[in-house]
Amino acid sequence: MKNAIAFLCAPQFADYGTYLDLPHTVYHIHDAYWMRGNWNDRAQAEHDRLAERADLIFALSDTMLRNLPASAMAKASVLPQAVYAEEYIAKASDPCPADLQDIPQPRIGYMGRISRKVDLEMVGTVAKARPNWHWVFVGEVGVGFRDDAKGQALLEKTSKLPNVHILGARAQNLMPAYMGNMDVNTMCYLAAGGQWEAGNPLKMFEYLAVGKPVIGAGLENVRRYSHVIDIPETTDEWISAIERALERGGVGSIAERREVALQNTWEKVVDELEAKLLQLIGR
Repeated sequence: MKNAIAFLCAPQFADYGTYLDLPHTVYHIHDAYWMRGNWNDRAQAEHDRLAERADLIFALSDTMLRNLPASAMAKASVLPQAVYAEEYIAKASDPCPADLQDIPQPRIGYMGRISRKVDLEMVGTVAKARPNWHWVFVGEVGVGFRDDAKGQALLEKTSKLPNVHILGARAQNLMPAYMGNMDVNTMCYLAAGGQWEAGNPLKMFEYLAVGKPVIGAGLENVRRYSHVIDIPETTDEWISAIERALERGGVGSIAERREVALQNTWEKVVDELEAKLLQLIGR
C-alpha cells in the first residue's frame, strides 16, 4: 500500500481521506464549488481541510485555485480540459447527420447541456432578428431548471421559435460530425451568474479542433483564446460576431484554431498527470 493514492474530487469527500489514511492524497477540483447556492461554512471547512491534507492539488483552471488556503497554493497546479484533437480533426468532414440535413444553413451550433448557464434570452432575440439563421442545440435539455420557473418558461418560449432546433443528446463519438456540419459553433453562455464563470469549457477545444468559426461568452478562461474565438458581450455584438463568422470566417484561421487544439490534447494532460503522480510516490 506504500504507493496507494486517495484521489478525491469534492470537498464532501474530506472524511474519506481521513478514513482511508493512505500514504498519499490528491485533491482534484473540477468545479467552482463555492459558487454554488448550497455552499456554507461547513463546506468551506471541508474544502480547506482537504486542501491542507492533500499532497497534490489539481484544478481545471487557475480560476478554481483562488479559493485555496494560501498554505496550499505551492502544491497546486492546473490540469485543464482538453480534446482528442486528431480524432476531431479527422471526423470534422464526416457526412452530415440525418437529423441535421433538413435544417437549413446557416446553422449556428451549441453542443452541450441546455442549462441555466445558456443565455436563452440572447438566443431568442437573435433568432427573431435573423430568422434565416438556424440555431441548433445538441445535448441534454433542462438541466438545473427544476427549481427555476423563469428558466423553464424561457426555454419553452425559445424552443418554439421556428429557427431554433433542439435535437437532444447524441452519442459523444458523433459530436465531430455535428460540429463539422455547423457554420458557426458557439458557447452561448451567460457571462456571469454561476459556477460556470470559473470553467474551462470542454467543448472549446473540441470546437477549435473541428476548425469552424467559434464564438463564445467572455468567461475568463475563454478570453485567453480571443485570437481564435470571437467574444461578444451584448446581443448586438453577438449578431455582428455571427455575421463576421459567416461572411469572413470569424476570428483566426482554421489552421490557427487547430493549432490551439493540438496544444491542448488529453494525451498531454494524462502525461502530465502521470508524471506528477509518479513523482509523488517516488518513482
